[in-house]
Amino acid sequence: MNSRKPVVAGAFYPAQRKALEEQIDYMFSKVDVSASRNAVAFVCPHAGYKYSGKTAACSYSRLREIGKGAVFIIIGPNHHGVGPEVSVYPEGVWETPLGGARIDADLAQMVFDSEIVKDGSAHLYEHSIEVQVPFLQRMFGPDVSFVPVCMLNQSAAVAKEVGKRVAAAIKKSKKRAIIIASSDFSHYVPKAEAERKDRMAIDAIESLDEAKLYQTVAKNQISMCGYGPVAATMVAAKALGAKRGKLLGYATSAETTGDEDEVVGYAAIEFTK
Repeated sequence: MNSRKPVVAGAFYPAQRKALEEQIDYMFSKVDVSASRNAVAFVCPHAGYKYSGKTAACSYSRLREIGKGAVFIIIGPNHHGVGPEVSVYPEGVWETPLGGARIDADLAQMVFDSEIVKDGSAHLYEHSIEVQVPFLQRMFGPDVSFVPVCMLNQSAAVAKEVGKRVAAAIKKSKKRAIIIASSDFSHYVPKAEAERKDRMAIDAIESLDEAKLYQTVAKNQISMCGYGPVAATMVAAKALGAKRGKLLGYATSAETTGDEDEVVGYAAIEFTK
């Protein structure tokens, strides 16, 4: 059985189990959102927990009821340029300080096609999916099941194909599945600029218009690292019945660092029927 070791434990989040549990619990204690009953997908950030963890908790808090017994498909960007254009980690476990999260090999097989290949290399050093897993483990147990999809190619055509494939796999499997798009928003720009540009991207996302998202990101030069995974998730969410997107929380790194000259933006968004 394949076993992926964590690569950002001790950097993006604590490497010790107790400290990690305490940090996640603290972040949940700082958000006040009701449980969702009809969400099919979410957007979550993937920075270090001290920067974006509270924002991520805005999405994960909504999962506390509908996430029970569900499998999660996590779509993240490839920051390292290693591996194929789009890849699914096919089987095995991903280890974190909280235990070993299981890959749903059956659902992963259904996601696989000519556009999405089985490959582990793209996932070995990538943090965008890894940082989501401890949240799910803390909520639903260490052996929570998921399918990781890593996108190096974030073109509109590829995102559309990935979204269609993910939705088709969920329908075929007849499993209760929730999709999580992993993305941060503006990078290393002044806070006011990040908030202005990110609001434009969020407007496109809330309207469930992936073409508008691509146009907005390109026209306004928004340095959003996971626009492809977000677009793919929008396509899949619509195919699964989503009618609207809703912003749950937004923050920048300035809230942690105090530096407003160069910030990174973080958003939590849900897609509901």
